[in-house]
Amino acid sequence: NGCLLQKERALHTVRYMENRDVAIRELGELIQIIMDAAKSTSKSESFVVALGNGHGSDDCQALIEEVSRKYNVPLDISLVDEAGASVWSVSKGAAQEFPNEAPSSIGAVSIGRRIQDPMNELVKIPPRSLGVGMYQHDLSEKVLEEKLQDAVIDAVAFVGVDVNTASLEILRNVPGLKGKLPDAIIASRPFYSRECLKKVKGLGPKTFENCAGFIHIGNKPDEELDSTRVHPESYILARWLLGELKCNSICTLTQAMIPEKTSEKRIALVDKAARLHNVSRERIENTIDLMMEYRSGKDPRLVLSESKVGVIKRDGSFECNAFPRNLVSDLRAFEKACPLRNIKGTIRNVTDFGIFIDFGGGR
Repeated sequence: NGCLLQKERALHTVRYMENRDVAIRELGELIQIIMDAAKSTSKSESFVVALGNGHGSDDCQALIEEVSRKYNVPLDISLVDEAGASVWSVSKGAAQEFPNEAPSSIGAVSIGRRIQDPMNELVKIPPRSLGVGMYQHDLSEKVLEEKLQDAVIDAVAFVGVDVNTASLEILRNVPGLKGKLPDAIIASRPFYSRECLKKVKGLGPKTFENCAGFIHIGNKPDEELDSTRVHPESYILARWLLGELKCNSICTLTQAMIPEKTSEKRIALVDKAARLHNVSRERIENTIDLMMEYRSGKDPRLVLSESKVGVIKRDGSFECNAFPRNLVSDLRAFEKACPLRNIKGTIRNVTDFGIFIDFGGGR
């Protein structure tokens, strides 16, 4: 199914399984509608199509490429892991969010959202439906769920959430927010500062201290540091650092203003801050890093990837390549092309006898 989204509501679905010619025409018309709607909000002339990686994805990709050529519209196709999308589409939460949509349309919404914010979407999926390997069912479901839950909480804590836009599922995984607090937070929106969280019923000083560093205010908060991952306990330190760097606002902070980590100026700055504010060097360095992370506008997950994954370059490009399209359906050509090297793939399962890697080719 192809799905047009406006304000996160599915408005139109294209079914292409029965008649290819009709599907090409309807999909082309749908793309034109999206282009017209996007002209007023975006300067980009290209569009991304989220394509589930399930059965028939190769045929779907070929159809989308044909539409792109026929209508002269540049389309970037992103293959998305669709594990659990169909399961969530018939869940109670999906029915509450999309009461008038068919499960197939809701599944398409889920796949599309995984490009926009995969963490926000994947927390909704039951562990048994995440597609983490054929032997997941050999494990204790309780143990598996506990381990996956710990991984989700760690991810949410590392990335942080915008308290005004985060889903209920995400808020339930913020460290420190338990019981009915996530529901109370959603009912109390919008928030214009972290301090406003203290007015939420049941959210006391200790809970605020535990969760404040993982929650930020995304859209022009009253306190500019509330947009960062800097904990409120470090605001005085952060403002002092900005003053020492001759910067009157975090919005004007640049990398050039900050001395190199190994330089004498940086060491002197950190030593002075530690002495005046009675805090550790690690906390000072972390505060500087978090302020620069905010100014760079870069997702912390991308920074982590660049530091740990060798195939990702600084400009975001990959040294590895996608599986060649001309080999997808031609087994003989595939055999002649072997061995193929530097092909991107996703590890689906690890066993005693080998590793299963999905490289996007034919099954």
